[in-house]
Amino acid sequence: MVKSLGADSVIDYTKDDFTKNGKQYDIIFDTVGKRLFSQYKNSLTKNGIYLSAVIDFRLFLQMIWTSLFGSKKAKSSATGMLPVQRRLEYFIDLKELLRMAKIKTVIDNCYPLLQVTEAHRYVEKGHKKGNVVITIN
Repeated sequence: MVKSLGADSVIDYTKDDFTKNGKQYDIIFDTVGKRLFSQYKNSLTKNGIYLSAVIDFRLFLQMIWTSLFGSKKAKSSATGMLPVQRRLEYFIDLKELLRMAKIKTVIDNCYPLLQVTEAHRYVEKGHKKGNVVITIN
């Protein structure tokens, strides 16, 4: 699925631990948040960035620390922490990319509004392969 979205290469983290293959990457985007920045640090290039979609207190501290010291940075893609105007700019950019078919959406499952609790449980299991949509009729 990831290759069909345009990825040059894909690493299945359930089969391969890319932190032990000796390669270095400019960006490591952790969409699950099950490991720490420190576990990825050696796999980053000199000015590499570890980007996480999941923010917790430890990552928050690492973001502060790496912004002050060292060349490798820990960052979060949690857009909810951005100012409203910046989030609006992101949504306008996304709208344009979707309009031009430059990005693809992946929908894993749809739930009616009355089943939002079940949808949340499904997402919390950590196995979704795309977006979960709540439909309102």
